[in-house]
Amino acid sequence: MVPYELSKSAVEIYQRFQAIQLAENQRQRQFLGLSCESSIHQNHIHFHITCTQNQVTVKYPRGEISL
Repeated sequence: MVPYELSKSAVEIYQRFQAIQLAENQRQRQFLGLSCESSIHQNHIHFHITCTQNQVTVKYPRGEISL
């Protein structure tokens, strides 16, 4: 693997980790009766969040995660 590919992979892992943390945070907000945030800008990355009663989806530049 060349350095660029390693760097690209590291960015993908980092963004996915942030998205998982944000999704878990939104689930906690729901549990506490708070509203779901629709978007968050964190570490120069924009995350779009969609919440339903049973699922939280976070879209980010390199993917999407649902919990």
